[in-house]
Amino acid sequence: SYGVAVLAIGLFPDDVELLRAAILHDAPESGVGDLSGKSKRDNPDLKAAYAAVEARRCEELGISWESSQRLKLCDQLEAYLYVAHRNPRLLKTDDWPRVRRSIWDNAVWHGVERQVLALLEAAEGVDTGT
Repeated sequence: SYGVAVLAIGLFPDDVELLRAAILHDAPESGVGDLSGKSKRDNPDLKAAYAAVEARRCEELGISWESSQRLKLCDQLEAYLYVAHRNPRLLKTDDWPRVRRSIWDNAVWHGVERQVLALLEAAEGVDTGT
């Protein structure tokens, strides 16, 4: 996805494999659609069936990539920023507080917390003073 790729370049500019993964990681959804992370966590059997369908779709498309925590960070951050822009009230509900904590923990782990905090605060309408 474009947004995930832009975040990957911005946060990890030297990681070419991450950029490739960011570009390709949503391609299997072109045939089956997307399934929320919450749905996957709440329904392990559905998660497994969806993963099998995605794997077949990747095979059909002739694509593969390595998943990573960096990719997860960029993917979750892109989704969070999208919701913050489209319907910010949702960020206080459902699974979004947990997603934000996951984003933050992953950003700290990778040493990009300053950049991620600026994006989160901008999306949430927090004045960063910069």
